[in-house]
Amino acid sequence: MNFTEIISQIKLQLEEIEQKEKANQKEQAEITQNIEQLTQNIEQLKLEIEDKYRRQSELDREALELYHRGEELKEKQAKIAKIQSFSEEFQFLQTEFQDNQDLLDTLYSSVASISNTDSHSDNNFNPENHELYSRQNDYQNNNREEQTENIIFNIEIIKAKLANAERLYQSLVAQNLEQYHTYQNLIIDGLDLIWCAVGFVAFGKESYKKMSFKYHPDRQGSEQAMQLINTAWEITQKHLKSPNDS
Repeated sequence: MNFTEIISQIKLQLEEIEQKEKANQKEQAEITQNIEQLTQNIEQLKLEIEDKYRRQSELDREALELYHRGEELKEKQAKIAKIQSFSEEFQFLQTEFQDNQDLLDTLYSSVASISNTDSHSDNNFNPENHELYSRQNDYQNNNREEQTENIIFNIEIIKAKLANAERLYQSLVAQNLEQYHTYQNLIIDGLDLIWCAVGFVAFGKESYKKMSFKYHPDRQGSEQAMQLINTAWEITQKHLKSPNDS
């Protein structure tokens, strides 16, 4: 047995093992460095995502406020247009009956004067005292109440729109039990908190805007109703961001 040869072979093997260990350690160090860098990138991305969500919420609130202002201006515009129409109609009739005193007297008799001065004098005419104006005001008020009382959606409408509405309702109840119990005694348009959220899933952000406008505390709604609607919308957003969890 040649011991010298055996020792040389073992020495070569040891050197080979040493080189592999160094290569292993180098690669592990590189991987550790990469992991640290990726971890920093992930944390930065998380911060950016949170910032985007926060901005999205701000934009949602801004969009809702703009929607409310737009709806109020539309109502005001329609009201003024109708008042203008009735005013023009009265002026037209006044001109048309100018040569017929009986008809002119009949026209003026419909005017509720604000003073005891001569009701036949054109200078005393105020469109806001006219019977047509009063009737128009009543009509607009009644029409506005009918519009705000219209159901945007109910359970049957939701089920017709969304095939899995029942299953989604049960899933969202299970995922949001705390909120469900908080609002379980509050019903709007026949909907509890979760059915309201399912409705938003079915009909989108526009339905959320309409419900918010309808139940705004400055209109026929209340703080509680708005809280329910906003909570339902939060549940909807959470579901839409991770639909596979439901």
